[in-house]
Amino acid sequence: MRKEAYRITLAISSISLAAAFVERPLLLNGRCSSSSSDSSASQLNLADLGVEAARTTFPIWFFGAIGSGGLARPVFPRKFDEWRELQKLKGVGPTKGGPSLTLNPLCGYPEPIAIADLKAVIDNTIAIADLVASYPVEDNYMSSMGMLTGQAFDMANEDLNPLAVKAVFDSFGKGSGVEPAIAQERLDEYRKDLSLVQTNLLQKALQDWAALIVLLFLIGLADTTTASLGYQGFFPEWPGGANFPWSMFTEPNGSPFTIPDYWDAS
Repeated sequence: MRKEAYRITLAISSISLAAAFVERPLLLNGRCSSSSSDSSASQLNLADLGVEAARTTFPIWFFGAIGSGGLARPVFPRKFDEWRELQKLKGVGPTKGGPSLTLNPLCGYPEPIAIADLKAVIDNTIAIADLVASYPVEDNYMSSMGMLTGQAFDMANEDLNPLAVKAVFDSFGKGSGVEPAIAQERLDEYRKDLSLVQTNLLQKALQDWAALIVLLFLIGLADTTTASLGYQGFFPEWPGGANFPWSMFTEPNGSPFTIPDYWDAS
């Protein structure tokens, strides 16, 4: 359910960001301004917000960052764990050897895969609909919905090279579960042109990397904006907020540990 998790995370992040941007143009130096006053309102940045305005806007960003970050941050260690598991398949299992298919480094595979091993997986795989029916996975929602899962595909090809099995399944495009019709269509294409495995794996890798970059940007934007609003609303004299976050390292007394000395809760 990786892509589904990405969509949920991006949706929540977008909602929290949109809420803050709706709030910001209406607040200037602690006073309400008309949303249709003039073009200067649309160019408002965080530096223009007064103490009261920053304090009003801060909770929106704070709770938005907590909510979206709670879903988004676990994605990164989970992706790292998936990468480590993939690296463990290097040199594991039987191989037919011979010429190999070299994958783009972005795909994350630990070594080139023998073309004969890939062909063995493709030729060994029965009709996907029959495979799904023959290898149900207990306590797996996607399997219960009639989707092809990685576990079922592994069981159907357990005597073959595990890295090749993993590559063929990943090339179907989804890590959690694949519609049988899509998997069958791709298998039929691979029997005519094996290089499509390489193409589809790279496409999937690019999509995954793009999702991670967008996710990282949204988390960073939410966290940085929340911190900036907290600074302007509660400790505006703190030297570390002058050019946040770099001023934490360049300004005297810019360390976060000095914030209590500048706290203003009045």
